[in-house]
Amino acid sequence: MNDARSDCAVASPAWSPSGGDRLLRRIGAEFLEMPGLSLTVAQAARLFGVAEGDCARALDRLGEQGLLRFGRHGHWRLRSR
Repeated sequence: MNDARSDCAVASPAWSPSGGDRLLRRIGAEFLEMPGLSLTVAQAARLFGVAEGDCARALDRLGEQGLLRFGRHGHWRLRSR
């Protein structure tokens, strides 16, 4: 029997409301600690040990908050202050 839930994308625990805040703080802290850090979504996902989709959403949120910027070569970097 095919379970309909198996066809749905399931968000990873890293992107739950409390987990998402923790993930945002962790990623933001790493970029602040290493100002020259420049990562693609795939690289960041591997570094932080989360699914690419969750990582992309976190990076987007940090971009919206003004901490990071997305460069023309597909890398996320700390926004110049």
